[in-house]
Amino acid sequence: MALIKAQKINWISLLKFKRLWSLLLTITTALLLSKLSSDSIRNTWVLVNYSNPVTSNSTIVNLFQEPLMSYNSLYQALFSPLNVTNDKNEPLISNTSISLNGSENGISMDRNNEGSPFSVPVGFQSRVQFWTQVYSKYTSEDAIFHDSQNLSIVYKVVDLRPITQSDLHPFVKEHKIKRLIDKERKLLISQLQSLKKHLNRMTLSESDQALYQLLSQPTKKSQVAEALANLRMQLGQKDFVEKALINSDSYLQKMEEIFVAKGLPKELTRIPFVESSFNLAARSRVGASGIWQIMPATGRKLIPNDLVDYRNDPIKATEFAAGLLKFNYKVVNSWPLAVTAYNHGPTSIKKISQKYKTKDLAEIIRKAYGSHAFAFASSNFYACFLAILEIEKNRSVYFPETSKRTALTFSTIQLKKSISYQKLLTWFEHNSDKADQLNPHLASSIKKGKVKIPAGTVLYIPDVNSNITSQDIPLIAKRI
Repeated sequence: MALIKAQKINWISLLKFKRLWSLLLTITTALLLSKLSSDSIRNTWVLVNYSNPVTSNSTIVNLFQEPLMSYNSLYQALFSPLNVTNDKNEPLISNTSISLNGSENGISMDRNNEGSPFSVPVGFQSRVQFWTQVYSKYTSEDAIFHDSQNLSIVYKVVDLRPITQSDLHPFVKEHKIKRLIDKERKLLISQLQSLKKHLNRMTLSESDQALYQLLSQPTKKSQVAEALANLRMQLGQKDFVEKALINSDSYLQKMEEIFVAKGLPKELTRIPFVESSFNLAARSRVGASGIWQIMPATGRKLIPNDLVDYRNDPIKATEFAAGLLKFNYKVVNSWPLAVTAYNHGPTSIKKISQKYKTKDLAEIIRKAYGSHAFAFASSNFYACFLAILEIEKNRSVYFPETSKRTALTFSTIQLKKSISYQKLLTWFEHNSDKADQLNPHLASSIKKGKVKIPAGTVLYIPDVNSNITSQDIPLIAKRI
């Protein structure tokens, strides 16, 4: 009887153990999957970030658009050896001079034009060259390993296409990309550590000698240690800039008119290329929105209610951004600093300028870089802006295959009373894409027909449309 009871107890314990093991297996699997995306799984979406830290470009992947994988297939795909051939390990910027337009003769970028507010400052050439190539030569499928402070030092460019262009599940692609980048980073760290260790030897190995030359023949181990601390990876942005050039054609003419009317240089209208890649749907993790990436607190006047957010309206957001930049210039009295202040804040830039007793941005970066107050994004914002100016000005050289679109023409009205989204569509011949292109500031609940467009809302409608009659508009809205 005692034996039967003991066996019964053991059997019950075994069942409990199996349940516990199953639970642990489930939790482990969930944790494994959650590690596959940079921001973990948020509901059913994964944010795959192929972005420049100075910008906020991202690709949203819907997991349910892809076939589900078995656990065995997923495990094998994730942990199989990386067989990626890197045939693109080339220096991005060599020690020789690089013409900014990629031609033999080069373009001066107005750097010698007296009085130009956006010439390349002394000491900024390598930064502008670096970002020019990030924006015009390398895509988000190229991982660029470089020195974060001396942008003329580029260690290698790793080709991610064998992974990104494969038939693997998006989860697996992202995981393999991270593994490859981590592998290449560790290899570079190992090589730099080797150079640091063997720096004072009479002869160096081939890999040590290559790094020794790339780092301009350092004489102290502390210089190599600094290079180790500055090691950084940047994904190319050419594919984003190409889309930005196409998107910007619809709005730049009107944006330039707004800036010129306010007495501001029209070149400033290219800041959205850096901020959002001119993506009308751009939303940042910290709440910035629209092509100008305006924060809720800064642009609270642009958010009259929960249904309308004019930060996403390229026209009103441009008017608002013009005011911000005019204020920035008034505070810092320097266009390089005013542009940087759009990213870093005018008060902070003024304090940094006063601290180092200079308005020379290159000197400020040399002295303040690495501090919590002035990190990589802020120190490179103006260089990115100058690179975009160069590319956009010489578009036919950098992007010869992108043809220009005609600028949008529209009339501006303000609603006297609320109307349905379907009513708005009648003015666009029921083309919702065109309606959304001109009115991206309307909430999704309006577009889904759940609520009406509130009275007082500013809308943009086609200039000429037979469906808009003279009797229709005065009853519903006023032209402004």
